[in-house]
Amino acid sequence: MTGTFELLVNSRGYYEFRLLSLTGKVLAVSGPYPDRDSAVAAIALARESAAMARINDQTAQPATPPACLAARPGSPVSMVWMRRGHSAAGSTA
Repeated sequence: MTGTFELLVNSRGYYEFRLLSLTGKVLAVSGPYPDRDSAVAAIALARESAAMARINDQTAQPATPPACLAARPGSPVSMVWMRRGHSAAGSTA
């Protein structure tokens, strides 16, 4: 099960892409690219980068663990979460 990158031309003639969930929900929208090749290269970079991207929480709220931690303890996501000083309950150590 995977999402989809949708490549579009906006009203000003620039290329953009959107990342859609399996159900079609928009998860991310790119900025404008001058040509198709640049947009496709950016999609490739997004695909490569997102697999293990870190979460840089810029909010003032305390961190809460991703839902996958309860379902998959010991997963790479939970291991990174714990290495960053968070407990399984979401508080920082």
